[in-house]
Amino acid sequence: MVRDVEGKNGCSLGPLTNYVVFESTADCATHLAHELGHACGLWHLDDTDNLMFHSCSGKRNRLAGWQKNVVRAAKYVTYF
Repeated sequence: MVRDVEGKNGCSLGPLTNYVVFESTADCATHLAHELGHACGLWHLDDTDNLMFHSCSGKRNRLAGWQKNVVRAAKYVTYF
């Protein structure tokens, strides 16, 4: 059970669980995609344009080729 995620808008334990916790906010349109990225095995990067940047700043709409492969190989994804 998670009572609150202080100072953050969400939390994911990565591929160890089958759920994510997030709070929808108007200032971060990619938050859910970011948390789902964690669930699929991605981690934070220092690239401010990357979806997996640790903060809701910048565009955050890019994934590197290797990140796409990690997501496609995740147990939650069916990719044809």
